[in-house]
Amino acid sequence: MAEETDDGYSVRGNAMRALGARPRAALFRVCRKSSRRYRAEAFFAKWGACLIHGLAIAAIFGVLSVAAAAAPAPEYLVKAAFLYNFGKFVSYPQISASGDNVAFSIGVLGDDPFGAALDQTVQGKTIDDHKIVIRRSSNLDDLKTCQILFIGSSHKRDFAAILARLKGDNVLTVGECDGFATQGGMINFFIEENKVRFEINPRAAERANLQISAQLLRLGRVVADEQSANGS
Repeated sequence: MAEETDDGYSVRGNAMRALGARPRAALFRVCRKSSRRYRAEAFFAKWGACLIHGLAIAAIFGVLSVAAAAAPAPEYLVKAAFLYNFGKFVSYPQISASGDNVAFSIGVLGDDPFGAALDQTVQGKTIDDHKIVIRRSSNLDDLKTCQILFIGSSHKRDFAAILARLKGDNVLTVGECDGFATQGGMINFFIEENKVRFEINPRAAERANLQISAQLLRLGRVVADEQSANGS
């Protein structure tokens, strides 16, 4: 009798036993990774459908509305979920070539608006089999090896200098200030109709040798560098 798993894999018990322990473990590993990728793609597919129909993205995470001024906590719950999911749809050359025991790091520079929300969002989760760790510091040098770096509004006046110091590093920079993406940042959060949205500068990511998936690009607002947009 065939056994059907939640992910649609059908195997026969006798055949699996015949594979032996190691091949069987390898097969389960492939199936598990495929399952995680499928769930992530399903998440963004559902996410995109909500955008198309004008629904709140926050509803995906159990938050019906995000009012930035009145309720900052729900806003950062949503942003924390975004940060985690961004990591699934960006290709990192260095971490891809490393072993599974290397952690995937998400850094928060300066003031931390997330509180425990970011830690709770990634607890027990992985990205491409890499454990996720959250690192916080007011010193940029401590965070330059992170895969994702959130640069919050506390650095609104100096984010251009921060981005210049990160030039050449394989770090996905994420901000929340006007002009962040057009001045060299890669992803920027903004609030539109009380909902968290994001814009993406794919050229900035390419300069850092990072590749953002086409699926993620379709869900964000694609922008160009300010100089490129002006034709200079």
